[in-house]
Amino acid sequence: MAPVPSFAGRLWGLRHRDCFRESVLVCAGLFQMADEKGANQVVVAGVSVRAIVQSAARAGFASYAIDRFGDMDTRAAARGWRRLPRRISGSSVSRCLEGLPRTPLVWSSPFENYPRAIEAIGRTRVVWGTAPQAIRMVRSPGWLASTLAAAGLRFPRVWDHPPGDASPGRLVVKRRKSGGGVGIHLAGPHAPRAAKGRRGIYYQEFVPGQTVSGLFWSDGETVHLLAVAEQLVGMPQFGATDFLFCGSVLPAQIDAEIEHQVYRAGAAVARRASLRGLFGVDGVVRGQELYVLEVNPRWTASVELFELASGVNAFALHVRAFAPGLVGGQQGGDVCGRYGFKGVWGRAILYARRPGIFSWRPVLPVGCNHAHGSAWLADIPANGRRLYPGEPVLSVVCCGPTAPAVRGELLGLAKRIYEELLE
Repeated sequence: MAPVPSFAGRLWGLRHRDCFRESVLVCAGLFQMADEKGANQVVVAGVSVRAIVQSAARAGFASYAIDRFGDMDTRAAARGWRRLPRRISGSSVSRCLEGLPRTPLVWSSPFENYPRAIEAIGRTRVVWGTAPQAIRMVRSPGWLASTLAAAGLRFPRVWDHPPGDASPGRLVVKRRKSGGGVGIHLAGPHAPRAAKGRRGIYYQEFVPGQTVSGLFWSDGETVHLLAVAEQLVGMPQFGATDFLFCGSVLPAQIDAEIEHQVYRAGAAVARRASLRGLFGVDGVVRGQELYVLEVNPRWTASVELFELASGVNAFALHVRAFAPGLVGGQQGGDVCGRYGFKGVWGRAILYARRPGIFSWRPVLPVGCNHAHGSAWLADIPANGRRLYPGEPVLSVVCCGPTAPAVRGELLGLAKRIYEELLE
């Protein structure tokens, strides 16, 4: 079979308003290797799965994508696409899967909030992801607090009801079923009394500092810290508010002691809950101490940057934890080694600031092409998609020599994209 041109190579240089529609047809041939007879197949489900299906295609897997947005580059990388049900349950997801091949399924956010749905999926197909019982463990604030305390690590205090002595600005209101910081906010001076008795939320001590996320891999026995990323949270320059996640910079600027604490946290949680595959541990660095905030037992937002910085195929690495015979060791990289990252990588998620209709214009190239520059767009909506304030629109990715340079580049690119494309 003839070699397939790169994604950015196919799309670079498009200069006309109608070209993106043409580019989607062109890049349908991007992942030909995954469509050959006998190729491995997989279903990938989550709120936004573009990065996962692209990684799967590079590993030789043909993907059926199920997500909320159906972005152009998601559909281009997948064999087929279906919309994720608005209300996730075992029955709704099972209906969504009807007619698809009985291939393994890889899930991402927000399925960690719905272990019963994962149990239902597991009755009809193999699931390459954290087991439902392990999800219930790591997503329980009480279980997480006791596990980290036993390891000598810090976890901000939590309450089912707001404490009477809570000071304004020192208490965070969190949803038990959430992802990406959605719905998280500081409790105001009158929030504790007003919020008493509300179901589905809990309260956590607010700890200011640098927000980081450790990316881990485990096969159920060994645990490896792959990278630590700085998280970008609630930045109005990207249309985000409160604690809404709006991007990452990898690797994070932290010292060896903090990195060791991140590893200890991931190892303690993974060994007690028997986590497998890729997962993340989020925390806040304050002084020389890490305060763990939560565990995400799934593919995380920083995985894509890890792939770019290390050259390792993360999907193959994830599969090795469940079906090591399907992928070669070289594809997944040496998880025991320390990666020599090439530069600093950043990704920002841009949220809609006002209502509108998306109309594509080639402000930046689409997809990754190291030969043509260090910045590109991803998660591109379909032309004509209605935009609502606070909803994610697209992502911008860039590379630079230092973390401050990358953060500055992301801010500059976001300003340009809002001015030329989104407003």
